[in-house]
Amino acid sequence: MEVKKNFWKNKKVLITGNLGFKGSWLCLQLSFFNAKVFGLDNNSTNSSLITKKNLKKYVKQQYICDVRDLKKLNSIISGVKPNIIIHMAAQSIVISGLENPILTLDVNIIGTGNIIESARNNSSVKSILVVTSDKVYENNEQKKKFIENDRLGGDDPYSASKACAEIISKSYSSSYFKRKYANLATARAGNVIGGGDVSSNRLVPDIYRSIIEKKNLKIRNKNHIRPWQHVLDCNNGYMMLVEKLHNHKKYAGAWNFSSNYSDHTVQKICEEFSKNIFFKYIYSAGKHNEKKVLKLNSNKSKHFLSWKTKLSFKEMISLTSEWYKKYLNGEDPDLICYDQIHKYYLSK
Repeated sequence: MEVKKNFWKNKKVLITGNLGFKGSWLCLQLSFFNAKVFGLDNNSTNSSLITKKNLKKYVKQQYICDVRDLKKLNSIISGVKPNIIIHMAAQSIVISGLENPILTLDVNIIGTGNIIESARNNSSVKSILVVTSDKVYENNEQKKKFIENDRLGGDDPYSASKACAEIISKSYSSSYFKRKYANLATARAGNVIGGGDVSSNRLVPDIYRSIIEKKNLKIRNKNHIRPWQHVLDCNNGYMMLVEKLHNHKKYAGAWNFSSNYSDHTVQKICEEFSKNIFFKYIYSAGKHNEKKVLKLNSNKSKHFLSWKTKLSFKEMISLTSEWYKKYLNGEDPDLICYDQIHKYYLSK
């Protein structure tokens, strides 16, 4: 199954956190399918190199708003009258959550509640996708692949806040959305890579910074396993889910999105990157206690959405490396993205 161009044409889509890494890619992907994209961000996002210069080309209207401000959210959503809301705004880094837990809890829990509540009060909204995380599960490091009905948990503030966002979403679905209002789903994915990401304490942006600064990169936790995937594959899954969700309540609920190459370690990622782009790195122990193994089972998405990752492991690394090499050579970041989006949808 592919994304349906006719579905997205002229749909009003409000993306929260649209100036972040995944959000900025999603703006471009939806623009490719002729959606009417509206953005909402707090303007302090510095996690993406994309859409900054050409924002007006891809986003019909950009709103500056903290998702904790319910009154302002209500005003914006009632004015835009979106058909679809994709909620990505969050404090999205585990280590930042450990260093600033109250902000993380506030943004990720209260912010999510505010978005859903505001959507509930605006009849134009027919579907809501809340993007959470692969880290919402109670992870006892048994090396199992988590499925959607596994127990939620969170041993750090970020993970706990995202598990809470899942519970809040489910409570709204049960209390308000069963028979009327919008359809609501949550999407769980993690360790998404691709060009343009400059977030702190993430592997690929750290590689990029080490090249800029001409310094050895210290890689923490080289044997840790994560469900790596490219941002194009991940966002494509979100879009396919929204298409189904928009008119069918049976697609409400939680969905995992993970690649077929989810057993690769941090070391394996670094070794593959070093074949594509030159950087020097050394391994060192991490300062924080992070989970060693995290895997997701995406059979539900594969079976009911016909979704799967299109890009192979090597293609994922190659596309990401190519993006940064072109950017470092002075090419326009949005054009690099758009070229990759065009090839992604038209060549496979």
